[in-house]
Amino acid sequence: MYEKIKFSNFRNIYLGLRYYLRLFFNRKGILELLDNKSLHLLKRKIGLKKILIFCPSLNLDTPNFLSVGLRAFINSAKCVGVQIEFVQCINFLNICHLGGSPFSPNNKMPCFSCKKVNSKIYRDLDIIELSFEKKDYSVGLRSLSLKTLKDYNYEGINLGKLVSSSIIWIKRHSDLNNESKEYFIKLISDSINLKNYFEKFGLEQYDGVVVFNGISFPESILYEMCQLRDVNVATFEGGMSKKFEHSIEFNYGFTPQHKFKFDKYKNYDEKFFEDQVFTKTINITNTNKAWKSTVSIFTNVSWDTSQYVSNSAFESMYDWLESLKEVFDNNSDVNFVIRPHPGENRKIKKTFYTVADWYSEKIHKIYPNVSLLNNVKNASSYNLIKQSDLILVYNSTIGIEATILGKKVIVSAKSHYSNLGFVISPQSREEYLKTLNESLGSSNFEIDDSLIDLSKKYYYQLCNDVAYPLDSFMSSKNNKTIKINENNLTDEALLKESRFIKLVENFLNKKELKYSN
Repeated sequence: MYEKIKFSNFRNIYLGLRYYLRLFFNRKGILELLDNKSLHLLKRKIGLKKILIFCPSLNLDTPNFLSVGLRAFINSAKCVGVQIEFVQCINFLNICHLGGSPFSPNNKMPCFSCKKVNSKIYRDLDIIELSFEKKDYSVGLRSLSLKTLKDYNYEGINLGKLVSSSIIWIKRHSDLNNESKEYFIKLISDSINLKNYFEKFGLEQYDGVVVFNGISFPESILYEMCQLRDVNVATFEGGMSKKFEHSIEFNYGFTPQHKFKFDKYKNYDEKFFEDQVFTKTINITNTNKAWKSTVSIFTNVSWDTSQYVSNSAFESMYDWLESLKEVFDNNSDVNFVIRPHPGENRKIKKTFYTVADWYSEKIHKIYPNVSLLNNVKNASSYNLIKQSDLILVYNSTIGIEATILGKKVIVSAKSHYSNLGFVISPQSREEYLKTLNESLGSSNFEIDDSLIDLSKKYYYQLCNDVAYPLDSFMSSKNNKTIKINENNLTDEALLKESRFIKLVENFLNKKELKYSN
């Protein structure tokens, strides 16, 4: 009930009142708000280089740590004389990534607080308002089938595919059935207007375009247009750093895919892996029988934006899980343990249909050799890996960590590490099931030490060399209260030391964007 109220047409009023309440508390010194900081006071140098920024999926009513990272990038660009133009959405979208309701495609977007927050955060930039009289293409789209909409192509761009990840994210479910049709219609209609708008925008005039993650709608539309026109475009999102509490990653591909130049000959610090917390212990379930082997199955958040580029051999994560039923049936002497992703229980967006729900409906009491290790306190994925013979993952990073722990891993979806050689990555459903059945039949679960070494090299670089540190610019408590160090964010020497200025220079010169470059 709370969720339905939260995403009702009262949401705009609620967030508007919350905005003014937070503003009041800020003036009383009780809260710190990023949009009321003097981050824009860094003196601007005049230069010839221009960068365009487009990130409407970033801040709806409250700026987050990514806003701090983007501000470090913006201020660094100012330091080297780059002109920043910022495209701000002004009541333009029928449905947006952050404002869309999972219950209805007809709810109004909570635009008031979004406009207020973003106009304050970026008030020092050259603002281009995304607000014009748009055409309604929904009538023509409404006559199309859902299947056609999913793959809807407009002037050489697959808009159906480019909006699908946000529909999944909004609805918190990977099943795009007929209830999703109206979402497709409205987002595709907006996409056509966006495509036509940026078509006349003169993207080639910019030395670089920066968008949020490249996958979320509407950024996905601009990202795709830049790619097709060979315009220098980069994406950003939260980093995988183990060195810093808060970090941000920039790269030329989809940020969730961590596209960086991996050096397989670069050494790593073995102590880094000794420091990892892989030591919690619990007993895995179904231990009352002498099993032939134990196979652990690690799922992902089915509606995560990464699924957009991950679904390859299977249509979705649940399609993959359904395919395993036959394997469960044919291997009654094997202990299968399913470990749901802890992100399913995140407070901000709780999954409506979880792996636990699927297990309860489709597996429990039907397959006695399959158990669920739910997201309970003290449950350790690493301990489960250590007690397993074979690891099955969809596309989560746990596949790398399992290989580091010496386990054979079969990945069922396209991931940033799938094709690096240390995991098995079948390219089709048939190949996947054949590979899995052969592994179970032979009971050959050993892997060569060279694969462990390769996975360590990749993981070490991913966690240390890619993302940029934000700890000098902010701090948080329980990931809730963010304290902004505005003096550091406007300190040219510190921006240089933290390599953000180097990041801007590398981007303008189309060089590698990772932190260690």
